[in-house]
Amino acid sequence: MTGDSLALSSVTSFIEGVVRDNPLNRLHHTDTSPIFASPIVGVADGDDPLFQQYKEIIGPYHLTPRELLARDLHGPQQQKPPAGRVLCWILAHIGANKTNQCSADTGALARMGAHALLRRTVQR
Repeated sequence: MTGDSLALSSVTSFIEGVVRDNPLNRLHHTDTSPIFASPIVGVADGDDPLFQQYKEIIGPYHLTPRELLARDLHGPQQQKPPAGRVLCWILAHIGANKTNQCSADTGALARMGAHALLRRTVQR
């Protein structure tokens, strides 16, 4: 196992534990079953074209990872900060929660974006 995959495995285990063990991830008003399934965790290239597409989907105010790095870490003086990686994690609603919490259109759009991004991270 390489250092990168070991680090991702550790981060994934930590995120899974937080979601699994957090009391806020429970339907306390019914049967205390979990709200979210085990999260899907992946790492994306900070220059993945999907991040640029988010500007069209969400709005021009949405920053790509590179724009965020340039703004917050390097200031406007540096033209192009180094490309980074983006830790992505998705919380999927379990069963009836999924149908109750989001419309079919919104859920489909979220799944398409998440699957596209995770498919790219798994292939790398």
